[in-house]
Amino acid sequence: MNETYTLEKLFDSFPGGICVPRIQRGYVQGRDDDKGKTIRKEFVPVLVNAVFGNIPLSLDFLYGIADDGDGKGRRLLPLDGQQRLTTLTLLAWLCGKWRPQWRFDYEARRIPQLFMEGLLAAPPPSDGKPSEAVRASGWFLPVWDNEPTVAGMLRMLDALDKEIGSRNRMEAKFGNVLFLLHGIDGTGDTFDHIFRKMNARGKELSAWENMKAMLDKHLDKNMSEEWATAWRDKIDGDWAECIWKGIREDIVKLDNALEKLVRMAYARVFGFDAQSDTLWKMDGKLAAGGEDASGKVKISAFFQVAMSYFTALDRIASCWTDDRRKNALWDVKSDASNSKF
Repeated sequence: MNETYTLEKLFDSFPGGICVPRIQRGYVQGRDDDKGKTIRKEFVPVLVNAVFGNIPLSLDFLYGIADDGDGKGRRLLPLDGQQRLTTLTLLAWLCGKWRPQWRFDYEARRIPQLFMEGLLAAPPPSDGKPSEAVRASGWFLPVWDNEPTVAGMLRMLDALDKEIGSRNRMEAKFGNVLFLLHGIDGTGDTFDHIFRKMNARGKELSAWENMKAMLDKHLDKNMSEEWATAWRDKIDGDWAECIWKGIREDIVKLDNALEKLVRMAYARVFGFDAQSDTLWKMDGKLAAGGEDASGKVKISAFFQVAMSYFTALDRIASCWTDDRRKNALWDVKSDASNSKF
């Protein structure tokens, strides 16, 4: 299957609900570390503004295995997307939009399962911090505070609640949030097999890998097939190679340099104040720009400027010798004493 879904359509299409499989990691978006705080700072305003605004928000692909579950109806086990689904579920509950017939389960995490059952069966608080109201509920056990996923969901509830502020929660429109679901018919065993292959390297995506995936989406919508193919060949080939040699084969510096060049082109077209935009904001601006002819011209200009920057760097790098590869992108200081001019 490969179809666009809203939250309502997703749960109506899978009466057995969403089931987070045993092999999935915990709830990262609610963590109390720097990464978790950054995610909440960037993602929460975008999600809340979409639900209470008039601009649709695409949360991209959900990948999952669809199976017949435990006899309670067809269910979806997400390969990728459980973080976004969890946050959207928490927001729907806060806004009073959660429906009793919908299910959000955990295959092998007993405490998160019990927490979600208690939370989704209770009404959202009318005032105060949601985490405090939940902790004061009769169904909540204090020991659950020590479970990372539960603690993360409580943090996210407070972050979402703060962002909603004084908005009328009954006006929330979850039809504004869209997913493109790519589902595979199978079983839990199918899930385990695919998930292990996807995560064989044991690393999370870097900022550059996430940016490149976002750019790929807009390439296909705004550029010709020939142009998009040339970009993809170069970004993983000649352009990366010329930088790779200059930074003495440091993969982190390579990713940083590639990202920096894209941001330079983005700032050149969208304004220098936009250079520090989060990836969510960049994605949103490119998506909004692709809705009309003038916007498409702007996006096309962004990709063309980016290509010109990479091409220029490639040409310059081909003229450098080993003792003259010095560029601010690679954090190498210029040594005037070696200059022959």
